[in-house]
Amino acid sequence: MSTATSSGIIVPCRKEEIFSNPLYELIRDQFQTQLTKSMDNGTVIMIVLPKLEVLNAVTRSVYSTRKFLESHILQSAHVPGLFCSIRGTAVEVRGDRLLPSMAAISACNILQSENIFDFNHSFRVVIVGKPLTGDLVSLPEETSATTGTEISTAGPSEYLSHSPMLENDFFEKIERLRRAYILCPGYESHLAVSIKELSLTTANQLVRYLPSSAPSFELVYADIERVAFATLHSRIFPHLSTSGGENSVLKKNCSVGDDFVRLELVLKEMQAPGDVIVNLKTIIPFINGIVVPELLKFNKAITPQQKVNYLVFVVEKLSSIFKETGIPAVTADHLLAGMVLAIVFAQMNSGHIHAAHVSMFLCAHPELSMEKGSFAFATFNTCIEFLSKAVLP
Repeated sequence: MSTATSSGIIVPCRKEEIFSNPLYELIRDQFQTQLTKSMDNGTVIMIVLPKLEVLNAVTRSVYSTRKFLESHILQSAHVPGLFCSIRGTAVEVRGDRLLPSMAAISACNILQSENIFDFNHSFRVVIVGKPLTGDLVSLPEETSATTGTEISTAGPSEYLSHSPMLENDFFEKIERLRRAYILCPGYESHLAVSIKELSLTTANQLVRYLPSSAPSFELVYADIERVAFATLHSRIFPHLSTSGGENSVLKKNCSVGDDFVRLELVLKEMQAPGDVIVNLKTIIPFINGIVVPELLKFNKAITPQQKVNYLVFVVEKLSSIFKETGIPAVTADHLLAGMVLAIVFAQMNSGHIHAAHVSMFLCAHPELSMEKGSFAFATFNTCIEFLSKAVLP
């Protein structure tokens, strides 16, 4: 095993014994039942262990806390290379690096990686040079990437930490929802309502502990609800994927690619405005270069709130593209045509599953029905429904 120094020289790295790592011992003692059940249900687990030197520097009083432990147990986010901790923090595995979504934690190198057998299952354990919580900056010999991650979700709520008692109570109730709530196709919004109610209650209780510089109640509540959805992602998204299944028609229609003739047929089938078809060759490079990258980020977003934000951005960019390419009066039909092109270019074969994810959130928030996020989602969802049913030549 080796790692890179700041000068770029590869030097040997002492291999650590995983089973004697004090953090692993605590995880094994406190989370064995939960992890066993998760892996029995097919969830991919990865445990992140800071190296022994780091744990000694952090001290046991810190790394034995529930927050620290839960931040180092990762579950697959059902997006290649993307995981989510029990605390709701997104972590991307990119090569030999971990890229946490927390702004306070830079990327860290994987110093050691092993597949071990425990809890009657095989899973991956990695040793890294810093915690995933921000309790300690990296040690001098630890070098890590400075490039930012494009993980489309933030880390744990910075507001919940003002009351450790409320924070622990919140996550206990989230875990109770994970274990007890039965998800049925078509009734996912009921869980979203429960998440909303729990987040509102927690935000109301938290207000008294926040400093005067804290933002508005609405922003605090929204942040707590985001964390709830991120934490429950490994419970919600697999259900949506199973109930949604593979949409063969959508997959076929998204394979049109850059075939100009077939793209014209797609637009004519949906009765797109004539000026979009006439200017198609001019429009396509802009959609490919500006809009498609945002839809790919949308695909990787863990929370429905973040998905909505990306869709709003996409709709705004589509409107700008049409105006810049000589279409001054942009209508909803123009936006639908542009969104269909972007979905096809991004090959969003699972677009119906992402739509269901956003829909469950918006159904629990009727007060958002007149907001631009709802309009952006309606545009996206209409296009997904069209591509899921249209029989194209």
